[in-house]
Amino acid sequence: HKLLGEYEKSISYHEQSLVLYEKQGNIDWQAWNLGELGWSHGQLGEYEKSISYHEQSLALREKQGDMDGQVWNLGQMVCIRLLMKEKKAWDYMFEDRFRHLGFVQVIKETGDAIVFEEKKHGIAEGFAMAQLILHKIEETKGILGINSFDVLRYLLIGLLEMKVSAPLLKDVCGEIQNMHSDSTEINVMVEAILNSFLYAEGGQKESFLQKLHPDMAIAVESIVREAKL
Repeated sequence: HKLLGEYEKSISYHEQSLVLYEKQGNIDWQAWNLGELGWSHGQLGEYEKSISYHEQSLALREKQGDMDGQVWNLGQMVCIRLLMKEKKAWDYMFEDRFRHLGFVQVIKETGDAIVFEEKKHGIAEGFAMAQLILHKIEETKGILGINSFDVLRYLLIGLLEMKVSAPLLKDVCGEIQNMHSDSTEINVMVEAILNSFLYAEGGQKESFLQKLHPDMAIAVESIVREAKL
């Protein structure tokens, strides 16, 4: 139901599932269902409920030592706060209790906010959210202890995974190229992302790869595998 956009039905099933796993004392599946409830409420624009469920899920995952789950919950909470237009939405991830998590992976999850804005309000709003996130990355990369290449690559792969539209992906890639026109490494990576999208959408995959420079073909195949296209 989640994949079909039937979020109310998804919420109902996850609520029932949560009760069952609470009775069984299964912490992992409680955390998963709470996270899914947070995601579905977020898709419905019920942001306060979404944050509450993600906080509960995160607390359980902290107890279990589930790092990947914590990263996803935190990324989603940053997304929700961005969608709520909170002034300090981006700074939320810098709280002391999140210091042990990998910022690059968290930022990857913020691509959800870009895709959400596009689906709800159109490409212009999606692009505006992307611009906000890209500029926040540049403003805080020193604090985060990350380099632009790594985090931008993860963000773009996240957008591919989330099935961003071709026009918005091109706009986001163009913005990155404008911001980093002096970086050959970043511009080649962006080109590989765009080629990966074309590869996934096209029919003649082998012939497509053969037309690319061998190094580019290798990069495209790597991205396609990573993004599960």
